[in-house]
Amino acid sequence: IGLAQLERAEELVGRKRQIFGWYADRLRGLSGIQLNPESADTRNSYWMTTLVLDPALELPKEHVMAELSDRGIDSRPFFHPLSSIPACRGLAAASRAREINVNAYRISPYGVNLPSALSLTEEDVDVVCRAIQEIISRSEMRSRRMAS
Repeated sequence: IGLAQLERAEELVGRKRQIFGWYADRLRGLSGIQLNPESADTRNSYWMTTLVLDPALELPKEHVMAELSDRGIDSRPFFHPLSSIPACRGLAAASRAREINVNAYRISPYGVNLPSALSLTEEDVDVVCRAIQEIISRSEMRSRRMAS
């Protein structure tokens, strides 16, 4: 199985990049979020499309995931740093990792992995993006009401 997938690597990565492109096009300009970055010297495979919420939104990722779930949209929490999981937490190396891997600890509480299956259609991504736009828009309206 692994060799067959390797032979199709360019096709599979191309499809993942296409799916990510749909997300990026539809969510471009939406304040308070960031999608997977791609550095100039890399080629991201976009295995998973990840949405990172700006902490200033004061919108817990669990709330976003619950709202997506209510709409029949599956999502997953962004990965926790390995040094934070119970099996590793007490190790001396985990303590050092917490000090070194500040970005992992900063992003993890705000990251949501969006649907990224190879079988996704552009229409599927439209549905997910509309939901995200509505969730964030409602959150911003709540914040404005509370501030006034």
